Amino acid sequence: MDQEIVKLLYTNEDGEIDSLRDAQLMEEVDEARADAVCTLLSHADVFIRYQALLLALAWGRPQALQVFHALLAQAPVFEFALEPDRIYGHDNYLDEMALAFYYYAEKTGEVEEILPVCHRFLALYPQRYFKSHFKYVLQSLSHHSLAADMSKAIHQSLKNSRVYQASQLLPPLAKHYAKSHAQLLDDLIHEFMRLPADHPNQRFNVAEALRYLPQENYANLMQWFLLKETEPGVIDEAKRSLEVWRQQGVAPGF
Repeated sequence: MDQEIVKLLYTNEDGEIDSLRDAQLMEEVDEARADAVCTLLSHADVFIRYQALLLALAWGRPQALQVFHALLAQAPVFEFALEPDRIYGHDNYLDEMALAFYYYAEKTGEVEEILPVCHRFLALYPQRYFKSHFKYVLQSLSHHSLAADMSKAIHQSLKNSRVYQASQLLPPLAKHYAKSHAQLLDDLIHEFMRLPADHPNQRFNVAEALRYLPQENYANLMQWFLLKETEPGVIDEAKRSLEVWRQQGVAPGF
């Protein structure tokens, strides 16, 4: 990659070459640099276009929207290998695009724009890889229209043997719809606990979801995590949920 392009994309607030994430989260952005990044949205190299897109969205630049929607429209058909996961090798570009669009909505105040985009990502969710950022986006939103699509995405992901990815939607579903979808959540928790451990382990997300659910209904499951779970990371997640219960004033005595 040309050194000037590297500087445009990856220079942080201290003027050092760093990660794209640090550049995305800059509070003050030089207008000349922002304009130059936007010119890269039409670059011949698709990876440079993609990196410029993530940055321009995070900076709230409307010029990025056309490229964003064009790339999203191609997602059902094409694999780009733009953001390969360093452990599993799956392309995580849609996950990064979801987070960048969330940054865009926050930066511009156009929060109403994020709901239809989330519906589009949820439609793609069972067939494409999402590592964790889209989960964060959904945990930051609450709208009744998302619940049905989240449920559909979970069930379809399970059918596609994407067990851990399906479980990623459990915490946002529990956080926002614990009362309205109590039976669905209970059924899903039992299903995820019944299935063999995936890689990563889907019980991480079950343990996280517990912090949003009624303590009186899930005290036995919490006890199971603390006494019988063998994976340290899952135990730690259960302990974090237990601490949330304690902060709420009532927690089981174990």
